[in-house]
Amino acid sequence: MVGEVNWTQSERMQRVLLILLLASFASVAYSQTCTVTGTSPLNWVNPGPNCSEGGNAGSATILVIPAGFTLTFDSNGDTWSGTRIDVYGTLLIDKDVTINSSITVYDGGRLELLAKLSMGAGSGCGYGLSIKPGGTVDVGGTGSDRLSICGVELMKGNGSCNSCGGDNSGDCAYDGTPYCEPTGGFTGPLGYDEDGYDVVLPITLASIDAHASDHAIELDWSTASEINFNYFVIEHSIDGRNFDSLGVVFGAGNSKTLLKYSFSDLSPLIGKNYYRLRSVDHDLTFEYSPLVGAEFKGKKNVVIYPNPTASGGINVRMNFSPQEGDRIEIYNNLGLKLVEYPVADYENALQFNSSIKQGSYLLRYVSNAHTQVIRFFTK
Repeated sequence: MVGEVNWTQSERMQRVLLILLLASFASVAYSQTCTVTGTSPLNWVNPGPNCSEGGNAGSATILVIPAGFTLTFDSNGDTWSGTRIDVYGTLLIDKDVTINSSITVYDGGRLELLAKLSMGAGSGCGYGLSIKPGGTVDVGGTGSDRLSICGVELMKGNGSCNSCGGDNSGDCAYDGTPYCEPTGGFTGPLGYDEDGYDVVLPITLASIDAHASDHAIELDWSTASEINFNYFVIEHSIDGRNFDSLGVVFGAGNSKTLLKYSFSDLSPLIGKNYYRLRSVDHDLTFEYSPLVGAEFKGKKNVVIYPNPTASGGINVRMNFSPQEGDRIEIYNNLGLKLVEYPVADYENALQFNSSIKQGSYLLRYVSNAHTQVIRFFTK
């Protein structure tokens, strides 16, 4: 199944870059995008020069409604067929229409159903509605049918329907009765397909935790379900706002049982470290986990990579915050200092000058609080 993954910094970066490169290639090769342009509001008759009425806009498979735009399907004959509609602005359904596509409503996006939206007509069509955190689906204040997926009625306005106790319609299992809109609309994270609530999100995260050991921070998490899921990207931050990718853990793909995962950050920074998971589906949609943190109290340490390195340069990483005046010095085997660098951040990419050729050298980290010497080789 899956287990703990221990990679060197270099292996981590190579792994992440490979995944991101493959994801980028897949996006270009298999997902042609049609983004609506023009002056908002727009109707589907004239959504912009790159999109067209009906069909799937030529070879496009993803229709994008940018933030600040409202796109209206205002005729019963309006339709669109493709892989997905990405809603960052507003998608307004003003007439009963059928759209043969999945729909994803992102943070700040709105899907407003003033009439009935049918996503596919027959059982097993495979379409779904995904509402990301910050996204909203508003189905209006009447009891009229508003959403049907693969022929199954799933949502009504706030009338005689299954209210699920007045919450966000997520605590009651789908029983064939359409969900009633809670106050403020259906807000993410939620997902729906013909089987009901919360089934098109790539994963259902059951738990996530981070704790420090003597030499690392261990990240443990579990999923209650996975549907067409691909992989987790483990992201790290020192302030809880700006994140870097540490590594990748692949999921099981499809599962309805509890699965446990773990990842070791072997180079945490002294002090508070924050982590989150970016859960990526096979169609490259993703969502973030809640933020977790752990305090690391290990010894100060400087690492260099790769070692041996090419004669062009080397990377230097510290697990502590550099202070003003910290510097990195490089010496040859005779004790002669060849070059000196100021320390910019936790990560430092050093470029060698012509004095450093093939051979053996000493790198010396110098500060008021920490001094360390590391031997490295160039080839």
